[in-house]
Amino acid sequence: MSQQLRILPEEFPNSDASYNLILFNVEDENFEQLNELDETIGIEVSNNGITCYCVTNDEGDVFYGNTSLDAFGDTIKSVTVEQFLNALKYYKPDNYTNRAVIAYLKELLKELRLFLYWH
Repeated sequence: MSQQLRILPEEFPNSDASYNLILFNVEDENFEQLNELDETIGIEVSNNGITCYCVTNDEGDVFYGNTSLDAFGDTIKSVTVEQFLNALKYYKPDNYTNRAVIAYLKELLKELRLFLYWH
C-alpha cells in the first residue's frame, strides 16, 4: 500500500492546530474502513486550514505552518477520536506501530478531533 496517513490530533478542543503528528500504517486490512471514514464522516477543514507540521514548499521541504490540503491536494478532513476508533473496531493490527497508535488514541478525549492528512 503506497498511501500513508498522518493523524494530527487537535491541540485542545475546537482548535485548528495540531502540534503532534502520528504516523498510521495504511494496510490492505484497514484501507477500506479509513477511506470510508474520510469520505463519509470526515468534515473538511475551513479555508484557513490547520496549523501543523505538514506544510510542504516547492522544494519538498516539510515545515510548520498553515495548510488546508493534504499531499494529494485534497482538503484535509477531521473526525473525532470516537469515530476513528469505531471505524477500526474490527481491525486487529499485526504491527506494533498501529497497536501503539490505537492504544494512544484510546487515551484521548472521545470528542477530540483528529485531522486526517493523507500522503
